[in-house]
Amino acid sequence: MSVKLGNAAEVIGIELCESAIEDAKRNVEKNFSPAQQQRFNYYCGRAEHLIEAAINSAKCPKVVVIVDPPRSGLNSSVIAALRKSPRIQNLVYVACKLESCKENFISFARPASKKYHGGPFQPVRIIPVDMFPHTKDVECVVLLQRVGSKSVASSF
Repeated sequence: MSVKLGNAAEVIGIELCESAIEDAKRNVEKNFSPAQQQRFNYYCGRAEHLIEAAINSAKCPKVVVIVDPPRSGLNSSVIAALRKSPRIQNLVYVACKLESCKENFISFARPASKKYHGGPFQPVRIIPVDMFPHTKDVECVVLLQRVGSKSVASSF
């Protein structure tokens, strides 16, 4: 079975846990055609140390970034790097605790400033995922889109 990749020319994943990257690679192999698999790139380590190199190494002019930060959210240097790259128009944010990610979403939405260059992002779609039945905890997958860019929400 092959899954439609949509308009994404390249997908970059940054994850601290190496086994999670191996799981992602297996999922991509299982769900995407060999040609589509070439569009996925993975980086293992702390996002604040790797994000700029990952963005700069992207071969395609448009890049979709998927982040899965810890409960405390993304480091402000990661948000600054994502905002300053005009190549990133869409960002998928996996939030394990929405309350702690609130400041991240505010930082993505702020107007350009000395700290945050580039246009702001806004949430356009959120999908709750109940990974822990019978508890109050729900993970959320949030599609953030750069203000003024073409919508991809219909394929999310």
